[in-house]
This record gives sequence, C-alpha cells and structure tokens, in this order.
Amino acid sequence: MKQLLLITLCLPLLLTACGKSDDAPANSGGQVASANAISTPPPGTYFPPIEENYGYYRVSYSFFENGCYTGKHKISGYDREITRQRLCDTLQEDWTNRGCARNLRRAYFSNVCPGIAWNPR
Repeated sequence: MKQLLLITLCLPLLLTACGKSDDAPANSGGQVASANAISTPPPGTYFPPIEENYGYYRVSYSFFENGCYTGKHKISGYDREITRQRLCDTLQEDWTNRGCARNLRRAYFSNVCPGIAWNPR
C-alpha cells in the first residue's frame, strides 16, 4: 500500500522532470513560447460551437490550464451574430476568466472570431 501511495505521489514529478528543456524558463513545463504566439491546444481539446434551437443561440465554455480554471461561461441570445460577438468579448476578458487559460481562450477565439483582432483586457 505504501508503495502505491509513493508511486502515485512521485509519478507526476517524474513526468514533469522528463519534459523539461534546458532553454525553457522554470515552471514552463518545458515549453518556450513567444508572447504573441498562439499555442496549439492539447489533443482532444473541445471548442464548443454556437448551437441554435428555434432561433435561440447558446454556447458555453470552460477551460483548465496549468492548474487554473476559467469557470463555466454561458452566452446566449436570439441573434447569432450578437451571441458570437458576446462570446468573442468574453474570451478576451481576463478578469471574467480569472486570468486563466489564455492560450486556450486565444485558440478558441481564433476559431470562432475570424476577422476580429485578439485584444485581451
């Protein structure tokens, strides 16, 4: 039982240590990224589409990245374009998203907000 507990506690540390790069900053998980670069979301990341049901549009999202959770956000309305614009605005709001998952939010933004400049605030 003690061995199982030890493996459970040590395995994440070992996996993190194996993924580090010498030129990566500490605590970066081995990744070096430009401040303006859009990182590729992890495989299996789901970007929900805006759904329509009898003229009512809705979408919700939540992201978890590096131990930080945006919370669940629901956007809805009777006009698809206004709903999409609200989604684009919400994705850019650091305060609303608890300052979390900026890379995932930006990747989702580039997917659902074509032609709009990413301008987090």
